Amino acid sequence: MSGKIKQRNAANTSESATTSVNEKILKRCHSLYTDSENGLVNIGESLGMKILPPRKKINVMLMGNHSAGKSSFINWYIEEHVQRTGVAIETQGFTFITNGRKRESLTGNATLHLYPHFKALQDIEGVVDYLNTEISTSKQKKFSLVTFIDTPGLVDGDMKYPFDVNETILWLGDLCDLIFVFFDPIGQALCKRTLNIVERLNEKHSDRIRFYLSKADEAGQESDRQRVLMQIVQELCKRPGLNKTGFEMPTIYIPNPNKPSRCTNQIEDVCKDIEKTINQTIQNTLNQLERDCEQISSLVDQAIKIDDDARQHNFQAKAPTTAFWEMVDEENQLVILTCVLVASGLCLILSRYFNQSKPTLQRRSKKALLWKQEFVNTHVRPEKQKLYSEYLQQSVSEHDL
Repeated sequence: MSGKIKQRNAANTSESATTSVNEKILKRCHSLYTDSENGLVNIGESLGMKILPPRKKINVMLMGNHSAGKSSFINWYIEEHVQRTGVAIETQGFTFITNGRKRESLTGNATLHLYPHFKALQDIEGVVDYLNTEISTSKQKKFSLVTFIDTPGLVDGDMKYPFDVNETILWLGDLCDLIFVFFDPIGQALCKRTLNIVERLNEKHSDRIRFYLSKADEAGQESDRQRVLMQIVQELCKRPGLNKTGFEMPTIYIPNPNKPSRCTNQIEDVCKDIEKTINQTIQNTLNQLERDCEQISSLVDQAIKIDDDARQHNFQAKAPTTAFWEMVDEENQLVILTCVLVASGLCLILSRYFNQSKPTLQRRSKKALLWKQEFVNTHVRPEKQKLYSEYLQQSVSEHDL
């Protein structure tokens, strides 16, 4: 027994260490972009380049019919009861569940302050009043790198929502990394509203959607589960956009040691999907960091070249005037001295008219550009390489790096 406990503790320690490394990498990347003095966002803006800072967490949205088990899954994942389960549909809205330093509940306006990139939600009438955030201190699994978005249970019929639930879910889908669709075998698994929204989400984000048969242990015998699965898949495949080969719908349920079940539980696969998406997000973030550095360096090179070309043009434009004065014979200088002022004025006018100079950078501005390029190449890029090594060290041997 003690051996099992030691193994479990060792696994938890290893997972915690892995999570802390990944969390550190995403936070560090975010700070490289958002630093008030030398962040890539400000450097890019000075070069006319719009750069978006990477997010420090992935967004996972859960949707499905009423009582499909979305809130129960979140409570199980973070091992804390933050989401009420079995809540009447009339009182349910959108809830963000995220990791933080203190257990706290936020209202709609506070939520939009916490997540400014979700501010456009206030343009959908009524949503803010049904928007809240639950902050948990849980460090279970990969929760420190995940923000869950729990959506209202979907039903058909005359149910009136106090906001446009369809459009809100579709809007949120654009900002989510994963979209989990839960089908409840004993509820309204074939809710048409759910299928309609899924079909529209699939048009843009088919790679983000995952389907699960939730509460699979309550579906009766294995033959009953297979029948339910077949019905759901058939309904989904009736939609042209969802009719695809290799259709997968794992069976999941919340494990209960007091209620053992012979039903295959693939809930750990859900955790693996989340972890895989986190790892892919880290790789994408580091790769984007490299691309942004390259673009900044390239833009500085372009600006310097344009300035050098302008200076060369201006020098050549002044050359004819200079040559004219050099042609004057010294013996005749006294003779033409009286004409110098008039001629020089005329030449100046002609020079400005025929040889317009191009704008050039001030010495201070040029120096600042070169400093930014040097900072990106000697500080940000090595930091990116260091972070990539730290990320890879979690899975490969040091001698492979």
